[in-house]
Amino acid sequence: MSETETEARRAFFAACPLGVSELLAGELRELGIDVEREHPAGVTFAGRLSDGYRACLWSRTASRVLVALATGDARSSDAFYAFVRAMPWEQHLAADGTLAIDIVGEAPSWVRHTTFAAQRAKDAIVDRLQERAGRRPSVEFTDPDLRVGVRFARETATLADLYGIGNRIDYLESGDIVPVVRRSRGMVTINSTSGTLALAHGIPVIPLGHAVYDIEGITFQGTLDDFWRDPGKPDSEVFSAFRRVLIDRCLVAGGFFSEEALDKVTKGVIARLEAASPLTAHPLRTKAPSSA
Repeated sequence: MSETETEARRAFFAACPLGVSELLAGELRELGIDVEREHPAGVTFAGRLSDGYRACLWSRTASRVLVALATGDARSSDAFYAFVRAMPWEQHLAADGTLAIDIVGEAPSWVRHTTFAAQRAKDAIVDRLQERAGRRPSVEFTDPDLRVGVRFARETATLADLYGIGNRIDYLESGDIVPVVRRSRGMVTINSTSGTLALAHGIPVIPLGHAVYDIEGITFQGTLDDFWRDPGKPDSEVFSAFRRVLIDRCLVAGGFFSEEALDKVTKGVIARLEAASPLTAHPLRTKAPSSA
């Protein structure tokens, strides 16, 4: 790498656990690094490559330090492939090396699953190196020579910039929502069950869609503009009564993200159906044939 490339200013993102970005930002400032913005799960900063190395070496809070290589068109699968393939990957990875692709962010509509986006990015990198060097790198998830992070940004960032509130918007791809809810002053949602989490903590909620918990006394019934000014507080007694009915009559224990949870929800659904079935409640009886 040339001296010019080493001294060129770059954009970095230092990732950290949710809720500790303030500590990370202070840590980076003590290292003499120019912090640009704090996010719920990380900090963006600018500097030379040596600043990125220094953050990676000395930070006790950052879980990973990423350098931004480029920003490009991802409006379609083909446009995304062309953008990734046009990048000089031979400067970052040997043709017989190993790589892994991480996909995060607000993916565009053509991304039905992050695995497909990762496959397109991998194909673009591999095809370029095959064309340039006649060899293809392989995929290694555990300990790759190069880990490529693809961060999609779509409507959220675009609209935030359009309305001049980019510095007030953070987009979380993952993480524990509980500490975010506990420190919030209100929640605006469509119909997410996160609304019930906020209500359980006494946080005012306004659903903009059709939520089962959108009931007078529980959620804010006015306009969004009025919610910003004076959201009030949910009635804890009404919400507790609603929650008891919801758990007893509507919800089934279990989940969809493990075999154990799936087995539990399947048995729960079957039990509910059998309890409500007239065939189970009143089984058909057949007469025994009479003897001649």
